[in-house]
Amino acid sequence: MLSRAVRAAGYKVVITGEGSDEIPGEYPHFRRDMLLYNREGQDESAIAELLAWLDQHNTVSRGLLLPGREFGPMDSVKQILGYAPSWIETFSNRQVKMRPLLDAGLQEKYGASEDHSGILDEVDVRQQLKGRDELNQSLYLCSRTAMAGYILTMLGDRMEMAYSIEGRVPFLDHKVVETIVRHPIIQKVRGMTEKQEQVEQQTGRILALAAPRHCTGR
Repeated sequence: MLSRAVRAAGYKVVITGEGSDEIPGEYPHFRRDMLLYNREGQDESAIAELLAWLDQHNTVSRGLLLPGREFGPMDSVKQILGYAPSWIETFSNRQVKMRPLLDAGLQEKYGASEDHSGILDEVDVRQQLKGRDELNQSLYLCSRTAMAGYILTMLGDRMEMAYSIEGRVPFLDHKVVETIVRHPIIQKVRGMTEKQEQVEQQTGRILALAAPRHCTGR
């Protein structure tokens, strides 16, 4: 509907926000990962309080952006990574919810499978995740898999191309990404405040790195 409205308004090129949530760690599942795994120097009672707050204030997105109460086996993911990123647990939670919709034969054959572990087959885990803390591992894995294979294709390019719209993604410009990934975690997520750097009025400076290449030529 959005791409159709853009086309009807006479525009052929748009600047979109893909990457502005995924790269800096915007979504609730990244905040949950930080609270669960990046807890050095953190007060345990404060962490428990923040986790409870996160759960209570994201009921609508539970099962979509945050894992629900039940998800499938995560043994292989934990064996590879040493932990289970919250966004993979969320995928697993969706799998559990959808299982009753399957034919009985399919449930018997695939119902207990841990199909989300195949996500890690696309990444050189040993080389690419070496030396990264858990939150940055989660951000990297999500950007290489879910964002590239789902968000940018099904929610981005395919919807735009259906109406002959060219979408440009300045937040995924390599200079922007390289700048953000070098920054410490506290500048990405701080407590319940996500995109900390952008919240502190850095969006303009970041976009200035990419805008000249994305706003010219059309």
